[in-house]
Amino acid sequence: KPREKAPLVVLVHGWSGNSLGVWNAFFVKAARAFVKSDFAALRFDFRGSGNSEGSFEDQTISSMLLDLKHVLNQITKHEAINSNEIYLVGHSQGGYISILHTAKDKRIKAVILWMGRTSDLKDFWSKTTLDDMARKGYAIWDEYKVLNKKYVADSMKYRSETVLRKTKIPVGMIYGEFDTVVPPSEGLRVK
Repeated sequence: KPREKAPLVVLVHGWSGNSLGVWNAFFVKAARAFVKSDFAALRFDFRGSGNSEGSFEDQTISSMLLDLKHVLNQITKHEAINSNEIYLVGHSQGGYISILHTAKDKRIKAVILWMGRTSDLKDFWSKTTLDDMARKGYAIWDEYKVLNKKYVADSMKYRSETVLRKTKIPVGMIYGEFDTVVPPSEGLRVK
């Protein structure tokens, strides 16, 4: 009897994260749990993150969307993967990227926001941070000198609210009550 193709869970890491997740390698643990439940699981690094090539400072929302698209197109060619049953689990900014990606990919059946950001840059970062970036050419956030003009200009092209209003697939949310980086209010935007 031929083996059934497995549904695929793709773990999409957040800003300054990598394919391990962060802290205690929680993406590794999550992937193992999905595999035990008969899913295929994929963890990957956006360009400039983790073990991938490129410079973190050159990363943009557009580059991350393109990376996710290429990763999905490549992995779904595998004979063991059900290319019509894909689930995205996005952590932090990976949640934002996952939401934006669903607007263009009908293979996605559900998205889980794992402390996932849903706000656009103009709503997420303060005017003070953006003004500082405009004056100096960069802003420091989380010890990284990466909020550069290129990232900001690219980010302004995206509107998650438009995508969220049109989303017909299930969106699950997991937030920590006392999280100050991606607070539970991010999930309240998803109705």
